[in-house]
Amino acid sequence: MSRDNLTFEAVVRGAFGKAGGLAGGIGTARLEGDSLRIAGEKNQELVVPAAQVDCMRIVHFSGSRQPAIYEARIWPKGGSESLLVMAAPRRPGDYGAVMKGFAGHVADLEGIDRVMRGPSLRTAIVNLLLAGGSVTLLAAGIVLVAVFDGGWGWWLAAMVAVALDLLLLASTFRNRWPRRVRNLDELDRELPPKEERRS
Repeated sequence: MSRDNLTFEAVVRGAFGKAGGLAGGIGTARLEGDSLRIAGEKNQELVVPAAQVDCMRIVHFSGSRQPAIYEARIWPKGGSESLLVMAAPRRPGDYGAVMKGFAGHVADLEGIDRVMRGPSLRTAIVNLLLAGGSVTLLAAGIVLVAVFDGGWGWWLAAMVAVALDLLLLASTFRNRWPRRVRNLDELDRELPPKEERRS
């Protein structure tokens, strides 16, 4: 099936989308040629040509109780405001194929270094503090006990606690750090799994 025939229900946010009359609204997104086209419910249409994209970042967020959130942030050339395009919750449809196809056009026209994946730097830092804060406090407590107690058992426990804490912090930060992709297949980590598509 041609990517031009694929669509997904999109939620649009940001000043870029407001310029097209779609910010905060729901539209149907599709890939037409090398452009992302989003048609609104009131005959508005936002067209984003790949040649006008400075860079884009694709990311997903998942939780144990909440449905996964799939979103793409697109920065136009010459503008600071980005466009946020999200797949409608619980209905990703053809989001993965459409956005990967659009990213491919951006990479072809502007270079693969213009395509990124992963959350923002702010998200990476917040996750680092939330996930690592309690473990770091525990490790610090064990180190303090080792310093004041002086027993070799406490020093061994302190070394293990610090090593585990550093591994956790590095893993959390690395997984949430925004990064440029080396090839488009890396985007599959941020796109809906096959069993969720067309649902």
